Amino acid sequence: MKRFIALVTVPAFAWLMACSDESSSPGDWQPGGSSGQGGEDVIDAANGGAAGGAGGDASQGGSAQGGSDSSGGASQGGAAGSTPSVPLCQTGCSSPSDCTTAGSYPASEWECAQGLCKYLGCTSDTVCAQVFSNPSYVCRPSPFGYVDTCQLSCSSPSDCATDQGAFSSDNWVCNAGRCVYQGCSTDAECKTTMAGMDYRCRPMDLLGYDACMQGCSVPADCAIPNSPAYAESTWGCEQGACVYLGCPSDEACKQSLYGQQYVCK
Repeated sequence: MKRFIALVTVPAFAWLMACSDESSSPGDWQPGGSSGQGGEDVIDAANGGAAGGAGGDASQGGSAQGGSDSSGGASQGGAAGSTPSVPLCQTGCSSPSDCTTAGSYPASEWECAQGLCKYLGCTSDTVCAQVFSNPSYVCRPSPFGYVDTCQLSCSSPSDCATDQGAFSSDNWVCNAGRCVYQGCSTDAECKTTMAGMDYRCRPMDLLGYDACMQGCSVPADCAIPNSPAYAESTWGCEQGACVYLGCPSDEACKQSLYGQQYVCK
């Protein structure tokens, strides 16, 4: 399976573009909708589909069951640890079972809090190996705090690398036997990772490292067609990179993500 994390700026979190097996559950998000490993606990979604959420720690093996819809991103609930600073499209719920999807984290690892899915953390190496279809994923305390997360095990940074761009061995450390992403270093790295597309390496304060974000000249460059939750009015263009300003309404999230469970919170 292809490993790939994409960090893009979207609601409250700019998203994370890190690498991992494509089944990285709480998802990654980025305009253009790639999916990938994503931060450890990224669980809200935005920006055309790849990274998921609040509280996202970034490390390869990230666990965060987030959006995977190419037209806008979804969220499997707020991540454990952080609170979005802007409203995001998130998965609504009436019970923890509403937070699970095929091949994702089990209901026992979710809480339905105030009508929103909240990830509580992984419970075992077995669950992580099953979710990622890879026995190298283990459940360990997040290197960034928050809850326990599924992480890729390693003996050296080369075990974590997935490309020669923003996710080369230079962008990772092997800390206590698990991969921990250190961020991108240059715009050129991001373009390499994104196959020549205009992505730029910019600071991501919430995550604590620099991340690849879609480049722009004006907010219209960031908009996702036919997705009201990611229309031009929901974006800003700061320092040449797209910054998500927040979803406008529950209905906009439902229309953009093709799901009745999504709410704007």
